[in-house]
Amino acid sequence: MDKSQLKKKVDFLEKFRKLKSKDKLSVVKTCSNDDIHTICECYYNLVKGGLKIKNSNKVKSKLNPIRLQVRKLADPKVSVSTKRKLLSQPQVGNGIFATLATIASAVIPLIISAATSK
Repeated sequence: MDKSQLKKKVDFLEKFRKLKSKDKLSVVKTCSNDDIHTICECYYNLVKGGLKIKNSNKVKSKLNPIRLQVRKLADPKVSVSTKRKLLSQPQVGNGIFATLATIASAVIPLIISAATSK
């Protein structure tokens, strides 16, 4: 992955993180497949344990009621259309987006360091 793709991911996460919660569900319906992959990649890193974040117990407790859906989002074998449908559901999407700011704050520096190291 080149620097422009990494920058695009960082920009999307920053813009998405700043949206109001009610707007996030509608944006998911219209955003690109790459943007859906970017969101799901954050949760892949969380589920697989490759991501160290502050308040991880708090994040995991928020995601516990929707843990099966989070696992589907983190699964690279699940289609983008299925992930988009999951993120569009208010119960799942609001839970995911409530924790995305915390996860993104840990993921963005990793993406930036990966871009600068190459």
